[in-house]
Amino acid sequence: DGQGNLMDAARRARLDLIGRWRGDLSHVLFAHTQDDVAETFLMRLARGSGVEGLSALSEARPVPGPNGGWTLLRPLLGISRAELRHHLRVLRIPYAEDPTNTDAAYLRTRARAALAALEPLGLTAAGLAATATRLRSDREVVRTRAAEVCDRIVLSPGDDPLHLGTLRLDRDAFARVERSTRLRLLSAALQLTASSDYRPRSDAVAGLLDRLDGGGAGTLHGCRAVPRGPVLHIFREFAAVQGHETRAGELWDTRWHLSGPEIEGLEVRALGWQGGLPPEAQGRTGLPAGALAALPALWDGETLAAFQPLGIGPGYGTQLLSPLAPRTGTLQEMLRTA
Repeated sequence: DGQGNLMDAARRARLDLIGRWRGDLSHVLFAHTQDDVAETFLMRLARGSGVEGLSALSEARPVPGPNGGWTLLRPLLGISRAELRHHLRVLRIPYAEDPTNTDAAYLRTRARAALAALEPLGLTAAGLAATATRLRSDREVVRTRAAEVCDRIVLSPGDDPLHLGTLRLDRDAFARVERSTRLRLLSAALQLTASSDYRPRSDAVAGLLDRLDGGGAGTLHGCRAVPRGPVLHIFREFAAVQGHETRAGELWDTRWHLSGPEIEGLEVRALGWQGGLPPEAQGRTGLPAGALAALPALWDGETLAAFQPLGIGPGYGTQLLSPLAPRTGTLQEMLRTA
């Protein structure tokens, strides 16, 4: 929803600001407490989250960024917000209150009020935080299962440069896996393909899986999922990259790096629906048209100058980087750790 997008944008802005402020510091401590764990639990419960979302906030979280990124630490998850404030007052440590903490327009503020109302029923912040912590053990089990399934059903791109950036799953093998694991795998695949630091909402992923099971395709999280014959293709949605433009040698769509002496000065943009390609060339790729359209190509103004996967124009080096590194670089690693 709109507020969800606003809060996500605010989280990203805060992390970016802290990442630039930290200088050479590799670790930054956050003052999240037991109350934050309980409030997050309630908020995710309202969104219909499963084990992955309801699990407790992690005590350490890698944050991607320049020079290997940095690590966010939460050493105070075992104490309440009231305890923290008491210690700050006793030790005369100055602190600032975020004005949004009392603004009922924000979901977290309303979750905080709900916690106070639920306390007479025994649903305390400490109890909910303990439940979230216990769910972390269950999360490790389901993560391991999903990663093992992933090892079997993800098809290798081999040496085909066209398949870079497109996840391909064995469709029949995927269909035989229990639904909870398929949902987790599909969600992680969308996150990795979109280069996002968060996953799509659980109910949206469930809706997409239903469409795929019915033989249809779907769009979610800036990605397209298209079943074609024995393969399920998951790739960047053209609309999500349309208009993105960089120069050769610069990062495009947070993960593509095209470089070489013969392409200096050219612009990197999505190939697009036309791309100046003859129909027979598009037919040889084995990819859905949308996957081809969302791949990076080199342009000289409005003229397609180079698209190496199909041998058009001068050669150049292509790297598909993971903006989620060092947290993960592959779907299997993401399922085990993210």
